[in-house]
Amino acid sequence: LVLKYSYRNNAGELKSGSLGIPYRATTDDTVIGTPNPNPLAVALGSLTPVTVTFTTDDGNLASALSVTSGLTSLPAGWSSTSTSFSCASVSVGIACQLALTYTPTAPATGTLTFGFSYTNNSGIVKSGTVTIAYTAT
Repeated sequence: LVLKYSYRNNAGELKSGSLGIPYRATTDDTVIGTPNPNPLAVALGSLTPVTVTFTTDDGNLASALSVTSGLTSLPAGWSSTSTSFSCASVSVGIACQLALTYTPTAPATGTLTFGFSYTNNSGIVKSGTVTIAYTAT
């Protein structure tokens, strides 16, 4: 924000100037984790990749996303390349994807759920969950 002003100094001269005030508008955005495919229905023995894409609901930047629960004790048939996952930044157009694999060896029906936390663009630490329904036949 730039404010312009003018005044007369003590010698009677007309002077002017401006004052710049930096600011930033923020919104209380939310991070959404979208699994693909979901729901998941696969045949026994098949290897099925599942990608969870994290984005913000309004296109504004969120930071410090990390999965906080669910990756260390995956259900039978599920795997991940790591027991921890994080992204420095999350937004529309900034890739933040968690890769999972489902390779069932026995019939199963269930729901994979994991939690995550992040800092939104207002500086507020928030949390969320991702749920993936699955069936193996």
